[in-house]
Formats: sequence, structure tokens, C-alpha cells
Amino acid sequence: MNSINILVGDARHLPFPDGYFHTVVTSPPYWGLRDYGLKPGVWGAAECEHEWSSIVKPASSGGKHGSRLGGGTDTQYGSATHEAHTSAFCRLCNAWFGAMGFELTPELYVQHLVEIFREVKRTLRDDGT
Repeated sequence: MNSINILVGDARHLPFPDGYFHTVVTSPPYWGLRDYGLKPGVWGAAECEHEWSSIVKPASSGGKHGSRLGGGTDTQYGSATHEAHTSAFCRLCNAWFGAMGFELTPELYVQHLVEIFREVKRTLRDDGT
């Protein structure tokens, strides 16, 4: 009998060998869109004795979305609300402490996605999807 295991966790810290998985399914959070309740973590230079300098990203609201599904033509404003989030950079090595999706810049967000998907690639079999 075949079994299926669903693993939930930080891809950077799950201890799997190279080429282990046949399939990987993931859905990383969008940058700055909403709080998915992810636990903050350290991104970069794990060997450092970090000295954190806190940064508070203030709460905001606004944005817009629209949909023409079903013939609708209205655009809705004020559809997104964002709580304040605290993150930090290490004064020594510039590592970042925070939750994925709440990076201060899109460039840092992309850097973190690359870090995650390097692990996906490493653990995916050559014939995997």
C-alpha cells in the first residue's frame, strides 16, 4: 500500500537528501499582501551571533481590486488591510529576522524566494515535477 505524507514547514530547515521527492507543491505568500500567520525566522548568516536592530513597518490600508467575472465592472477600494509588523536586520551580518512576505523590499523578498526554491530544486528528483 502506498502512503502519502504532507509536510508543512520551512523548506530551508527540513532535512531531506538530494533528489528525495517526486513532486513538490508550494504556495509562497505574496509580498506585502496580507499576514498569513507565518512564524518569523532568520534569513541569512546562521553562524553569526546576531545583534538585531528592529524596524517597524507601520500599519496601512487601501489598495484596489476589480473583477469582471460575471459581468461586474466595479473596482473596490480599501480591500486590503495590513497590520504593523516588526522585523530586524543584524548589525553585524545584515541577516534579516521576519516573516516571509513582509520583507521591506521586493528585492529582499525575491532573494528569499530564491533561497527556498534552491532547496526545492535540490530535493526534487531529476524526473520530478
